[in-house]
Order: sequence, then structure tokens, then C-alpha cells
Amino acid sequence: AAYREYQSALRGFNRRLSTLKQSIGMKSALSTYAARHTWATMAYHCEIHPGIISEAMGHSSIAVTETYLKPFSNKKIDEANRIVISFVKSGGYLV
Repeated sequence: AAYREYQSALRGFNRRLSTLKQSIGMKSALSTYAARHTWATMAYHCEIHPGIISEAMGHSSIAVTETYLKPFSNKKIDEANRIVISFVKSGGYLV
């Protein structure tokens, strides 16, 4: 019963967010899901440990959280590669 009430309240809140989004002409997503995903992404980029993010999100395991964060870890790898390539090209000096 409590979970059904939670789901109903969540749907209602998301409908109100959708109405707000339309009324201000917002193009990007506005939902509780978007807010949670944004928070997790920002926390990850602030180098907060995935275990902390997982617990804060109420996920059953870090593996669930990592599915959200996987695309962003690729961006960090790309950035690391750019730094290393720049270092090599500069003759061993950080640019």
C-alpha cells in the first residue's frame, strides 16, 4: 500500500513538473528522474565515490549506480587520454 501511494505521488509530481516545463517553454527533460540523474552525474564529476552515490540514490547495489555512471567514466578516460597525448607532444611538459 505504501509503495502504491509513493508511485501515485511521484506520478502526480512528475505531471506537475511537466506542466511547469511546458509553461516556461523548457526544452530539456524535467522530472524527478532527471533531477536524480543530474545529481548523481554531478556527484560523480565531483569525484564522490560511487558507493556514496549509490547509497544516496537508494540503489540496491553499486552495480545499479554504475550503469548510470558508465557513459561518464568514458568521458573521463577521453580527457585523461587528451592530457597524456598533450604531455607526450609537449616533450614531457604539462601544458
